[in-house]
Amino acid sequence: MDPQVHIVFGNKKDNFWMMGDTGPCGPCSEVHIDLTPEGDTQGRLVNQGHVRCIEIWNLVFIQYNALPNGRFELLKNKFVDTGMGLERVAGIFAKTQNFSDFNQLPSNYDSDLFTPLFRWLEEKSGCKYTGKVAEPWTENIDADILKDCAFRIIADHVRTLSFAIADGILPGNEGRNYVLRRIIRRAVLFGQKLQLPAGFFAELSSVVVGFMGDFFPELRKSAPIIQKVLQKEEKAFMVTLNRGLRLFERWAEASPQQLSGEAAFLLFDTYGFPIDLTQLIAKERHMSVDMEGFYLAMRQQKERSKVAQKKSIIQLTKSSDKSTRFVGYDPVNLNSWQTTLLSVCENQGKVYLTVESSPFYGEKGGQAGDSGYCLLPNDKKIPLQSTHWHQQSLLHEVDGVQASDLLPFIGQTVTLSVDIERRKAIARHHTATHLLQWALRQVLGPHVHQTGSQVNEHGLRFDFSHFEKLSEDQLQQIERLCNERIVDNAVVVTEEVDYDKRPQECLSFFEDKYGDRVRVVHIGDFSVELCGGTHVKATGELGQIKIVQEAAIASGVRRIEAVAGLVAYEVNRDRWNQCQCLELQIGCSIDKVFEKYRNLEAQKKTVDGLYRQLLLKNIQNCVQQAHMVNGLQCVQLQIMSVDMNTLRSLGKSYFSNNHVDILLAASEMDGKGFLTVFCSDRAINQKVNTDVVFQKLLKPLGANGGGKPDFATGGLKDLVHFKAAWNQLKFDL
Repeated sequence: MDPQVHIVFGNKKDNFWMMGDTGPCGPCSEVHIDLTPEGDTQGRLVNQGHVRCIEIWNLVFIQYNALPNGRFELLKNKFVDTGMGLERVAGIFAKTQNFSDFNQLPSNYDSDLFTPLFRWLEEKSGCKYTGKVAEPWTENIDADILKDCAFRIIADHVRTLSFAIADGILPGNEGRNYVLRRIIRRAVLFGQKLQLPAGFFAELSSVVVGFMGDFFPELRKSAPIIQKVLQKEEKAFMVTLNRGLRLFERWAEASPQQLSGEAAFLLFDTYGFPIDLTQLIAKERHMSVDMEGFYLAMRQQKERSKVAQKKSIIQLTKSSDKSTRFVGYDPVNLNSWQTTLLSVCENQGKVYLTVESSPFYGEKGGQAGDSGYCLLPNDKKIPLQSTHWHQQSLLHEVDGVQASDLLPFIGQTVTLSVDIERRKAIARHHTATHLLQWALRQVLGPHVHQTGSQVNEHGLRFDFSHFEKLSEDQLQQIERLCNERIVDNAVVVTEEVDYDKRPQECLSFFEDKYGDRVRVVHIGDFSVELCGGTHVKATGELGQIKIVQEAAIASGVRRIEAVAGLVAYEVNRDRWNQCQCLELQIGCSIDKVFEKYRNLEAQKKTVDGLYRQLLLKNIQNCVQQAHMVNGLQCVQLQIMSVDMNTLRSLGKSYFSNNHVDILLAASEMDGKGFLTVFCSDRAINQKVNTDVVFQKLLKPLGANGGGKPDFATGGLKDLVHFKAAWNQLKFDL
């Protein structure tokens, strides 16, 4: 080999690897392979995006740490990160017939790892995969190449999703979760191009599990979850997809030559259309896409996001290079800890003090900061209502004292005491979150991972990855598992270890940043997590855990709110008191309340039915006015004390039986007002639909609503104003 030919020197763009804007990085040395038929390009195609000259190996010399300010600092420990594209090399061997024929374009997808997926897609779509790849200079890509492109995209994406979900990453609306959602949508969109049946993507995941599950057991273990998640995502996206396609058709009719950049970005941002697919759809309709406008809209969106971010910077009035030493894990240090006052700082009207060492836990990892008091050298006791970390300093928020009153004591000894009862309550709820996560993974599966938490003396809030609502049975199982471990009084042990020597089964989280030394929390022999928070000594101190609420907070993310210890006792006490009140109100013991309630419900249903029949029989008495307007029969009804469902049913019955063109019906029940509007085909043909009725007649009365052209419902903002206006209503259409 000739170094003058075979060694190509690149620049930072081509030969400097970064994992992101910040973090470990360094220069890299790449190995590229020339697969042109003659093999004589002499490095001219390296890093030019040419399909016949591709990178197969990369060695990154990790020696810098990229800082937020754009600077680079040398790492203390440097290393080499190297890797080769296995499928890329396998594809080269397959396509070149073991380096004997270089006439065909190389492809990663020619290895046996894709063959089962392509066979399944061929069977379901009725199309044949031919392995065609577009030459880089090709302008008019034929239908076969586009079809093969769809095959490759779908096969690649289903593998990505299967492994990601097996690793506990679920599709969502932010960060890496949103990346997965976009990948699913892209695959489903290309599935449309192959006319694959609905639900195909979830089915295809079983093929991945089938031929890769022996090598990756986690795939087989997570197969049911992978299927459920993909089914749910695909079904939800089909609704969005249809809306997006209708919008595209509307824009295409209005501007048949070019789709605007704003429209393309709306499809991308709101409806999940990858820009390459939007271009493909446009090309099929002989349209172009304003790509410059698309990228402009994207840049503007990013700028808006930056502006929306709010940052608060705390400035020290007297700074110190020393960091605060936290001594609060040892309960002996929580009361009357003596230390030196280092500085006083002020931010947005709040006053903080920093000290040399502190037993106060600073708000971190979702756990609320400690509160307590500080005893000054003049024996004045000042309340400290919360504690926060700022860089390496603990900021103790002072209550009711001016910064100027504290400045004279800088450099002197002060005494800190933590509110121990509050600290204990917080610790109980923090340990409860560990029990809760363990129980969730036992009941729902290993895909469950913490996505956020908040712990204070009043309770806990635990956010976790899951794709559907938890059933009552699942919640009861989770709560019971937690309380069984509390009854066992499992010991809670903490230890500090090197990060790379942490226990193999230890749970850690993608979003969290860990130092060289980490704190590991063991609960019995069942829960091991990295955690810097405060905890109880044994699970028996929790008393009990009570789940208060479970709900969705985002797609793929659920939230459980729970309480432990004395707070759980108070919740159960209050609920028991409510049960006793219910016994008195209904007049029976608690074990018979539900039976009596069902009887009352049955009686109510019977009475409601009789009342409805009576209303139907005397519906003419509810007519306030009926007259002809522009040849249309218009009727106004007022039906007292019925809910929306009953109002709709009665209105429809009158509308159908009396050949009315426009019907307005109103009701009031439990302080709420309801409206329904019906329009006949004759009225709609005269351009009078429910939307027109709402805009011209009802909106001025303070009503809001909508629906289909022939039927709509609405509600009222101001009943008093509405009643007066309703009685004077004129059908001015």
